[in-house]
Amino acid sequence: MNKKILTGVVWALIIGFAITVMVSGMAETIPWGWLPAFLIALAMLLLLFFGSSGAVGLIKLIARIDRWLLIALGFGLTVAFIFFMHGVPAALIVFAAITIPCVLIGMGVQLLRRERAGMKRAQRILSVVSLVVGICTLAGGLVWILYPGKPVEMPQNAALSTENLPPLLEMENPGEPGPLEVCTLSYGSGKDKHRKVFGADADLITEPVDGSKFLDSWKGFSGKMRTWYFGFDKKELPLNAQVWYPQGEGPFPLVLIVHGNHQAQDFSDPGYEYLGRLLASRGYILASVDENFLNGSLTNIFKGLRGENNARGWVLLKHLQVWKKWNLEEGNPFYGKVDMERIALIGHSRGGEAVGHAALFNRLPYYPDNANEVFDFNFNIRSVIAIAPCDGQYQPGRMRTPLTDVNYLTIQGSHDADVSSYQGMRQFNRVHFSEGFDGFAAGIYIWAANHGQFNTEWGKTDFPAPHINFYNLGQLLSGEDQMAIAKTYISAFLDATLLGKEELRPMFRDHRYARHWLPETVYLSQYCEPGVKYIGTFAEDLDLTTGTLPGSEITATDLSIWREQALPLTWGDADTRSITLGWNTTESGTTACDSIACCDSTACETTACDSTACDTSACDTTTCNSTACSTTACDSTACGTTACDTSACGTTACDTTGCNTCQRDTLAPAWHISWPDGALNSQKQVAGQKQVAGLTTSSYPVLTFSLAAADEKANPPGKEEEDKKKAKKEEEGKKANKEEGESDTSSEVKDQDEKVADETRPEEAAADTTEADNVAKEADMDTSDVKEAEDKEDTEDAEDAEDAEEELIDFTIRLTDRNGTTLEFPLSDFSPVQPVLKRKLTKLAFMQKQAKSESIPQYYCFPLERYAAANPDFDFKHITSLGFIFNITSQGVVVINNIGL
Repeated sequence: MNKKILTGVVWALIIGFAITVMVSGMAETIPWGWLPAFLIALAMLLLLFFGSSGAVGLIKLIARIDRWLLIALGFGLTVAFIFFMHGVPAALIVFAAITIPCVLIGMGVQLLRRERAGMKRAQRILSVVSLVVGICTLAGGLVWILYPGKPVEMPQNAALSTENLPPLLEMENPGEPGPLEVCTLSYGSGKDKHRKVFGADADLITEPVDGSKFLDSWKGFSGKMRTWYFGFDKKELPLNAQVWYPQGEGPFPLVLIVHGNHQAQDFSDPGYEYLGRLLASRGYILASVDENFLNGSLTNIFKGLRGENNARGWVLLKHLQVWKKWNLEEGNPFYGKVDMERIALIGHSRGGEAVGHAALFNRLPYYPDNANEVFDFNFNIRSVIAIAPCDGQYQPGRMRTPLTDVNYLTIQGSHDADVSSYQGMRQFNRVHFSEGFDGFAAGIYIWAANHGQFNTEWGKTDFPAPHINFYNLGQLLSGEDQMAIAKTYISAFLDATLLGKEELRPMFRDHRYARHWLPETVYLSQYCEPGVKYIGTFAEDLDLTTGTLPGSEITATDLSIWREQALPLTWGDADTRSITLGWNTTESGTTACDSIACCDSTACETTACDSTACDTSACDTTTCNSTACSTTACDSTACGTTACDTSACGTTACDTTGCNTCQRDTLAPAWHISWPDGALNSQKQVAGQKQVAGLTTSSYPVLTFSLAAADEKANPPGKEEEDKKKAKKEEEGKKANKEEGESDTSSEVKDQDEKVADETRPEEAAADTTEADNVAKEADMDTSDVKEAEDKEDTEDAEDAEDAEEELIDFTIRLTDRNGTTLEFPLSDFSPVQPVLKRKLTKLAFMQKQAKSESIPQYYCFPLERYAAANPDFDFKHITSLGFIFNITSQGVVVINNIGL
């Protein structure tokens, strides 16, 4: 193309696009006028023009690089992004960390090989140094990558800091093997291509099932590849499992356990043998179900299998149908040995979500997403256990799975790098109990437990290498300890819910009952049971002043934070509501009635308490001279009837009524909820608690709630407003200085400010000075002394703040009966608040994509019977008010939900 023609085309393109944007953008009415809009559009167009120019220049520069070098760099960059998957900054750093030493090695090797004869000595030395530095750097990087990481100090354990530890459960450890002999067998299709245990060596043969209505994504090229690899399609899903069962006549409760998503070719179901042998020795049949054919696979190319958790749950129910048949089939090894009235489901990861779907489907007449699939299961599934589950990958009818009248336990590790948010708590909060149901839901959150060590096939690596090599695996619990926790809790839960061992229930409410069975770490327990009358679920409305019971009222004083919201998790929310309360009394004291904090326009009007007459320097000589207002009448320590009475100073200058109104000795942060007498329906509520709580055998109520520390700070009340006023005053002062011709440099401004402060009349300076300045004036100190006083105060404040962060949060709980009699006790009677557990998953902090913390609630339980002897006048049957009085720890923020009595 002719160069002149090309130039015309270029300018036509640029001008054409610019005019199109300008004309179309200004066709509508522009609120701020056409000229600003034109200038903004022009600036954006110029920015895009120069950006395009720069991009083209960069492309031309890259084109000048040697082709093979460019290929090598592109290959390295792709490898860094695909295999290390820690975000763009981390991938670029990995790329640079590998590229630089490799460049040095390559240069050194080639120079020494080909150019050695003609090289000068300095060049040879430089080549050797380049080679050595490159090799050492690369080797050091590889050692660092392969190093598993180092242990970290366990966080402060609030639950063990109290003297009131609950008694240990005096019974055998449910996590230890029982007396029964363990037998094993397997069942399957008999045609498995990859595993003889489900193929030729299967002890029992099962018929495949048609799962096509649940697996819409098993299609296309990846679906064909999956069918080719496994040897069957979605219409012929096998029912495979390995079984551990006790030797004996039975009948024995039946437990199915299913794994989650993992590499399909790395079979997951054998990883629960440790649970199978334990439970079989204690009188359970456990079948570890094979659903590896639903897992991620090398065949997952171009949109592989996804959204399959509905199928995972449905397959479990098809297994139960087989077990029901075997239990009635003479000649079958399980004939009459299976207690089909006592069934439990256990799932891990995606399997943990799937067992919830199975429990839901079990009671439905149709598949909720397709009524052409008729359900007819109705097994007696009494208990569901979810280990590190995900939640909501499948949503029946586009809603999260609800469960009713089923016992539920969820287990979660803090250092789970895969499911890094406590998703099991969402399903926990969607378990509902009808009146008369005798069961419970529980959760246990375990510090330093990961995702994989609940399965021996998965182990410490929650991700494949080399991605996992950037995680600090040295800080995790040992595999033995993590499995010991799982064995203890799972076995105890099954004993409590399938065998009726009520004496085990307290350990689910408070792990300290079982501390002699559990490895040392930090645990947080969640718990819910029927029979509790809730006074505060915070789900009824958005009004902060109303509670759950009809006619209830909520009030608060001196709180820095007070809000209701969904209980947040790092992945969404916990499917429940909560209240967040924050307080800060670190600046509370007896120095009220100063011009900033007290004598403001709302509490102490200028006419009633003028800042020039009513400040910490007291009635100045202008308003109350020494003749009219002697030191006994106008004392500098305060401004009241003794210090500055109306006869000496006058009501206009310093009205003692107005001044006393705004003067306060201290902050008293508190939150109160009250309700009409009788609203609790105490008899019904106590009966429920007596039946299932395992804590009380009398008619005394039990106060319960869940509470967590929040990872945020609370300013003192009014601090933000005060800071704004201070900033405004400082700005006005700087303006005044500029108008008087002051220098703009920071040092000169500071000097001038000090000079102005010295030369200003006392009554004007008093309104602008801090408490440290006032102390300096009274002692006749110079400005340098004031600076020292301020520095000392700042240092002490910083030290106090540091101490406050380490201090465990505690506060007073106050109950009031209908007669106005109060009962008070500290939160620490159960336990202080566990500080927020902050995790560092990766070796380098910037590589961590997961959130550093999550507010995990701890269940608190106070049987009020323990306070009866010391409070004989308190009417425990007619409690009408509950208060949280934040008078022990000076500052903190807590999240509370499900307050019940």
